[in-house]
Order: sequence, then C-alpha cells, then structure tokens
Amino acid sequence: MSIATNDNLGSDFDRGKSGSGVIEVERKSDWDALNRSPFTFRHHLEHHPLFAIPRLVNIAESAVEKRGPRNVYVPDDPELKNLPWKQRLPEAVRRIEGGSLWLKISQLQELHSDYRDLLQDILAQMEDFSGLPLRRTVTWAGLTVFIASPNVVTPYHFDHDTNFLFQIRGEKDVYLFDRSVVLEQEIEHFYAGDLMAGKFREGMIDKSGVFHLAPGTAVHHPPLAPHLIKNADNVSISLSMFYADRFLDERARTYQANYCMRRLGLRPRPPGQDPFRDRLKSAAINIFSKSHPKTQDDILYSGIRRVLSPRRGANRIVKRALHGAG
Repeated sequence: MSIATNDNLGSDFDRGKSGSGVIEVERKSDWDALNRSPFTFRHHLEHHPLFAIPRLVNIAESAVEKRGPRNVYVPDDPELKNLPWKQRLPEAVRRIEGGSLWLKISQLQELHSDYRDLLQDILAQMEDFSGLPLRRTVTWAGLTVFIASPNVVTPYHFDHDTNFLFQIRGEKDVYLFDRSVVLEQEIEHFYAGDLMAGKFREGMIDKSGVFHLAPGTAVHHPPLAPHLIKNADNVSISLSMFYADRFLDERARTYQANYCMRRLGLRPRPPGQDPFRDRLKSAAINIFSKSHPKTQDDILYSGIRRVLSPRRGANRIVKRALHGAG
C-alpha cells in the first residue's frame, strides 16, 4: 500500500476485512481519545519473525538493490560511508550494540507483501476499536522500523501523521508533550519544509507525559504532538505505524497558506477559527500540488514547493487568491 486516494481506495484497502489480533485492547474507551490524547496499549509483535534483525537486513539489502537507498537510512559515518551497501548494512547492525547510532527502514509495506498485509491488519483493528471509517478517509499509511543503540536519544520534534509506536525489543521512554507548547509559526515552518521546526524550550519538560515502553507495549502519538525518545541501556527495535487522512492534509495546506501570508506581511488566523477561510487557503495551495501524487512527500509538499519556487510567480497568485482570507 502506498497512496490511498479517492480513485484507488478500493484497491488499497479491504474494507470488509477485520484485524487479526495484532493489538490487544483492555479498555476500548481508550480509543475515544484517538488523535486528541496519547494512550498506551499492548500488542503481539514482540516475537514476530518479520522484525528479526536478519530478516530486516535482508529486506533492506533487497530494497537498496532494486530501488536505491531511498527507503534505508544509515548514519553518515565516514567508515560506513566508504563501504558498498551490501557490506554497509550488516556492519552498521554489528556496531549497533556497542555504538551510538540508529538505522531506519521506511515504508516497509512497499518492500514486501507480508508487511503490507500486517499494515492492513493493524488498520482494520484500529477501525474496529475507534468506530471511525479510517480506510475510507486515509490518504497515506505506512510502517517504518527503527533499530537503535543503547542510550540513543531521538531529538524533540513533531510529525504530521497519526502515529503509533510499537516496542519490539529493548525498552525506552517516550516523552509526549501537550500540543499547546507548539507555536503556530513552528507548525507553519514545519509544513514549509523544516521538519525540525519545533524548538525545545526550558520548562517544557514539565508539560510532557512519560510513557515507558517495553516489548509488547505501544503508545499513540496524536498528530503534531511533540515528543522526544530516550533509549534505555539496550538495543531497541521499534515499529512506527502511521497514517494521514484528508482532514490532516487539508489542515497542512492551510498552515502552508498561512506561512505564505505571513511572509507577505499578513497576520493569518490559525486553522480551525474560520472553516470557510481554511477551505479557501487549502484550495489555493492545492492548485499547485501534484494532481497524481506518488508519495506522501508529494501529497504534503509538492504544492508549497511550487509556490515558493523563485522561478514561478506563485507567491503573487497565492496572494491574490488569499486576499481577504486572513
């Protein structure tokens, strides 16, 4: 599964299929907080063969051979960088235990049908628990796995998507912050392309909740909820399952329009204060977005990149389109 648009939703999601028991639910009421507040739950992936390190390395090597390294992140270490990919991945994994590095394999569902099936199972279960028609509204969903050394810290940041972090091996603490700590300008810059636009400030740690993850536990991150993650003194394997829907994508385009308006000296209203103006702003950015997006990056950023391109007069067009829509 990659893109789930109006045209191909039916082929990407089996709406009649129920989940196969990946997630264990103790209190179904927890899912009432979906996209609003974090919550934890148990899962059954901690011994799943799809997440054994040799299997993941094989999947990553195959992906690099067929598609290039776009799905695989390996640290920019001088010694690793000089190795061919066939040696670089196993060497990076060998160094995980005693080093201070992390690896990422993105969009697993694109690399093997077993991960695609798993993603569909998880989405089906989440739809059952939440009572929301997720598979009708999802525009993008995916699985990304992280393998990290002991005591590695993932810096403070926030993400566009609805996210669920499944702990498979090792332990870690996830610090999830109240959405109120994020400034509107930070979100605007994030949607203009600065993925680390969120700034950690003194005193903010008091506005976080700490969720300790061990194998078999998971935590839900609401969209745009800032977080930082600290590994315990162990190798960690975590799976991020995420999805975006039409509401999140439209809100993102509203923030992008606000970014453009602020650059033009205007003082735009935040999303949610005036739905009619929000729709105007989103539509203005959508004019420049790719009509047939192939990646999540295309969905989120193709429009704003064209607007900001110095070779286009898009800023002037957007200014006219947004006149009076502050």
